[in-house]
Amino acid sequence: MKIIIYPGSFDPLHNGHLTIARTAKKAINADKVLFLLSPSTVWKKVDTPFKHRANMLKMGINGEEGFEISLVEEKNEGKTNYTYLTISKLKEKFPDDELFLLLGEDQAEVFDKWMNPDEIAKNATILVYKRKGSTLSDYLKNRFNMQEISGSLRNVSSSAVRHFESLDIPSSILEYIGQNKLYFAYRINKLLSDKRYFHSFEVAKLSRLIAIANDVDALSAFIAGFLHDIGKEVPKNKTERLMNEHFPKFLDLPSWSHHQFIGSYMAENEFLIKDKVILDAIKVHATGDKKMSQLGKVLYVADKLDPSRGYDSSTLIALCVKDIDNGFVEVLRANKAYLEANDKKVDNRLTQACFNTFLK
Repeated sequence: MKIIIYPGSFDPLHNGHLTIARTAKKAINADKVLFLLSPSTVWKKVDTPFKHRANMLKMGINGEEGFEISLVEEKNEGKTNYTYLTISKLKEKFPDDELFLLLGEDQAEVFDKWMNPDEIAKNATILVYKRKGSTLSDYLKNRFNMQEISGSLRNVSSSAVRHFESLDIPSSILEYIGQNKLYFAYRINKLLSDKRYFHSFEVAKLSRLIAIANDVDALSAFIAGFLHDIGKEVPKNKTERLMNEHFPKFLDLPSWSHHQFIGSYMAENEFLIKDKVILDAIKVHATGDKKMSQLGKVLYVADKLDPSRGYDSSTLIALCVKDIDNGFVEVLRANKAYLEANDKKVDNRLTQACFNTFLK
């Protein structure tokens, strides 16, 4: 049996990892890909607890034929971890199988600097996944009898996921990150109560769902959804100061609407979001306005239709998934009907302009 050993910290697993594993498995007709979860490496410090990374890895490979996880290095957490020792253990476990150690180009290029690299190469064929058209030194290939395969590489990294710059990950892992407040979710949670945090997370997921169905950028939708209420629990004195300094033309609006402007400011200055479309969507997510981008519509309806609000919004969600333009109008219509039924007047010019523009 051919077994590919794919080592990594997987912090977290992303779709690029899965693409590499699928390509490598097919290239050498392997029977199994063993994702070797490393607690840490000589080259890189890992802060995320092993158990969280293991849980996400299990979720991410679930349903993939021949994909398994190895926790053989779990007891090494907090210690210096050497691959040659692990490969020796795996060789003892699979004495009659052909082992392949899957490395990326960057790892392969410094393989001779690893601890006991010749011993590793004796127990497992070094399989190097490289970009098409790139080359590896003849010295390394010949010394360690490396076998090269090439394939596509997705524009994603674990670091980009952790820093809210990419969400090219399985949905199950995205859910886990939000539920366990990891990475970017941890930063958002520090600004919000638990109730407000989980509302924001639900809005983010619903925004992403509606965006995907309507060809709106899913990452932008998720970011806008997750950050839309970060101005909600800012102290009153700070809110007043920021409104006076940065949003004086909106001071006439009711105080309940000020959080959308503060949220836009915080998204730009604390989370370093520079995309004006995202910032503008956050800025009018509660009131609406006469000009609404597609992303703005997505965020507006997702906030209003969040299932955790406690009413059945499934019919309106389905309309928005089918067509965000028509769905947005129906959500506005429902919102206006609710206000009228409860003898509530529209108390701000932005919402009135939104109704006048889209409810003709």
